[in-house]
Amino acid sequence: MSLKPALICAVLLAGASTAFAECSGRTLYEDAFDDDLTGWVMMPENEAVADGKFVQTPIPGNRFLSLLPSFQFDEEDLCIEVAVTASGDITHDAGIAFWAEDYNTYYFLILGKNKDGQTEYGVFLQSPDEFLYYILEHPDNVAFGPEAANRLMLTINGSVVAAWLNGEQIGRARIQPPYQAFQIGLYSQMGKDGGTVSFDDFRVTRPKK
Repeated sequence: MSLKPALICAVLLAGASTAFAECSGRTLYEDAFDDDLTGWVMMPENEAVADGKFVQTPIPGNRFLSLLPSFQFDEEDLCIEVAVTASGDITHDAGIAFWAEDYNTYYFLILGKNKDGQTEYGVFLQSPDEFLYYILEHPDNVAFGPEAANRLMLTINGSVVAAWLNGEQIGRARIQPPYQAFQIGLYSQMGKDGGTVSFDDFRVTRPKK
């Protein structure tokens, strides 16, 4: 399946601020993964809590998605953030799933490296019929390695979605939001050599207006 830009559905926006520390406002959900995965669907062969982190071990070459089935969101404005550490195959993706209808149709914000070793950060749509990107950038404010953590943050203001990485805004796009309540989750994918992705300090807020 080829990667196509969502030229019709998304309009890139310019002139945004470049510094935003963290999600603020009313907390709707948070998980520091200190003990268990309450609220998450557990797949013991692919998921675990270890050292205060949510660890995913996707099947090499396959996508892996964990949703929060017991939490439905319908807010027009949201902020979602998580710390991500990846180890293993140099080719990998990891990040936040949002506006998810189910395990087949969802948007996601991911940080990763492609097969050429190039850093990629962006917002994508995965559905049975298409795989589109709305934001796709190659930032340099990123650290990779077994102990290197990067903070991913997504802000949603109506139809305007902004992608933040380690406190800096990387891009924005206008995307039609869903008309029904949706789910949020965490996503990972590893190359053929496999590996793990660790998530920490997952938080969802409704920003103050």
